[in-house]
Amino acid sequence: MEVYVHSKNDLKKNVIYFLYSLIPLYLYGIYKNGYLLYQRNLIGFLGMFKLVILLGIGLLIYFGIKKKVTFDLLFASIFVIPLFMSVNVNFLVYAGGILLYILLSKYYENVSIVILVLSLFGSFANKMEALNIFDYSVLDMLFGRNISGIGTSNIILGLVLMIVFCFFNIYKKDVSISALGVFLLLASIFDRSMLLVGNTYFSCIIIASWSLISPILKNGQIVYGILIGVLGFIFMKYINMYYGMVLAISIVSGILSLVDKFSKKII
Repeated sequence: MEVYVHSKNDLKKNVIYFLYSLIPLYLYGIYKNGYLLYQRNLIGFLGMFKLVILLGIGLLIYFGIKKKVTFDLLFASIFVIPLFMSVNVNFLVYAGGILLYILLSKYYENVSIVILVLSLFGSFANKMEALNIFDYSVLDMLFGRNISGIGTSNIILGLVLMIVFCFFNIYKKDVSISALGVFLLLASIFDRSMLLVGNTYFSCIIIASWSLISPILKNGQIVYGILIGVLGFIFMKYINMYYGMVLAISIVSGILSLVDKFSKKII
């Protein structure tokens, strides 16, 4: 499917569909990293709705600056970013990061940067997993019992959403498929523990294919995805397992022009 948007109405429609598709992630995040933690007295009542509060903070700052809703990728990113946050992320740090992101978005539209910064300021471990309350099987971890963002722990749900996203004409599926494919190959050979980190899958599925920071041509998308998969594996292995993929996306998107030039030579 082509990844071109021919009018503002096309973009608005795709953004609205995209936001609807995020609802299952929010519901699961509230249940898994809200209700379950509250039931075990690990968080207070408000903590149960932290995902919604983070979204509310982002929307308040967005409306305070923009004054109106524009159904573009910046608006959509306000809904994406909370999903990647740690359950322990500080509200003030989050608000500051969102404010800076929106102010700089006019000049540098890279949602992965703000996710990376906010994630590094938060603690990396989800309280429930850090306390080893459960003895997890592989199936448990695939369905959300892994250490990741509040709304990015259910790997199976992420893969289902990827299939749904393929029907959107602004979704660059070749980026996500090549990035995930290369990463899964390397992780299967060198470190299988990486295969069960939810943030990795959602970073490739949602952030890597972000239209404004990824190539338009198919060859460019594949090269771009391969670079993300390789660097993501390296950064996860040697820097940080949970946010290494976001770091890789931030770096590769910064050399997008070089990726485009290289991909044109191999057409």
